[in-house]
Amino acid sequence: GRVHLGAATVAGLRGLVAQRSSAVGDVLLEVPLECVLSTAGDGAPLPAEPPPWTASLPWNVQLALSALERERDEHWRPFLQSWPAESPALPLLLEPEVLSAAQDDAFEADADAACFWLHEQYLEACDAAEAAGLDAPAEPAVRRA
Repeated sequence: GRVHLGAATVAGLRGLVAQRSSAVGDVLLEVPLECVLSTAGDGAPLPAEPPPWTASLPWNVQLALSALERERDEHWRPFLQSWPAESPALPLLLEPEVLSAAQDDAFEADADAACFWLHEQYLEACDAAEAAGLDAPAEPAVRRA
């Protein structure tokens, strides 16, 4: 193959790394449709589209919930278990005293707003799941996804 999965960095992030030079137009990676996480199909639903009960939620929340739902699928489990167990240290997940150390009010306000938005989306996801007669997802799992 032309690419391989790079080693995790100190921050726990990984990515695809080219193994050799490539020309413009070279196919580096092909992913079969049955292996695609997607939030919207233009025709017949893709196998890994988000569950219908998530339709009222933003696309990124749908994608996270779709990934969580795939954790029960033996074909997806190895891929999803390869994700870092802990979320990367994003500003929205930092403790207030750590945020204040940045001494940047706009940075702190943006992080607070993102944290509030994420919590609101979690509550919306819980409401949508319960309306569909399902158990609500666990908040730590939603944050990780």
